[in-house]
Amino acid sequence: MFQLLALVALGTPQLAEAKDKFDPGSVQTVAMFGFGGTVEIEATATKTGIGILDTVNEVKKVDETVDALHSGELRDYAAQQGIDAFVAVEAGLEDAFGWDVTGWETLRDDEAYAAVVEANTMKGKLGAMAEAWGAGMCPPGLLHHEKAMWLKMDDRDALIDALGVDALVIADVAITGKDRGVSVGGVGTSRVKPKALVTVQIFTKGEKKKVWRGSVQGPKTDEAIKKDFGGSTGEDAEIYVDAITKGMDKFADKFAPES
Repeated sequence: MFQLLALVALGTPQLAEAKDKFDPGSVQTVAMFGFGGTVEIEATATKTGIGILDTVNEVKKVDETVDALHSGELRDYAAQQGIDAFVAVEAGLEDAFGWDVTGWETLRDDEAYAAVVEANTMKGKLGAMAEAWGAGMCPPGLLHHEKAMWLKMDDRDALIDALGVDALVIADVAITGKDRGVSVGGVGTSRVKPKALVTVQIFTKGEKKKVWRGSVQGPKTDEAIKKDFGGSTGEDAEIYVDAITKGMDKFADKFAPES
């Protein structure tokens, strides 16, 4: 039912090294004003059985997704997924660089920040639907990382002043994994141990472009996501957070200043 957030991974993402001579430790207070993420599970499960059952099962999944959209269940799931991911990255950045990262609720409730979000939000019923479908892992009331990239230097500088921070950060998370299991007529069991690719960009006042970028892909989780008969067992959220936490641990190992 929650496969709306899942995309098919087309290949292994290229990891970008941190560049330039900017020292992330030179700033103390930051606001992660842009955040987002995706779940990209590559379907490699062995399938057997007749096609009609596959079709019936897929139609059932579509019906469940539509019901979830109308009930708000999918929206709530995505919102919580975004919050959990944000908090995991926030904790990882604080551990890596000793930063004081503005919490997502503080950001959401800030008038200047809310005005920026409002100015970059599509309006009307169709706009609201498009926003819901494209939100990915983004806490409610926050700016998706792709939209945050649109902001010009003057807008970012004004936000830095309004929020009272040294720098702004855009972070995105891509959770990937290969679906290893068996499906009979579209029904079966799969086991996925996901891993997280975390990318962080830093923007400071008076700079037209980012001053630092670092990207790391973490290891697989110890526990596997288990999906039976086309549905989730409900353990996805905790395992996704574990993947992000492991990714941030590796991020700190790679980029944290030596003590």
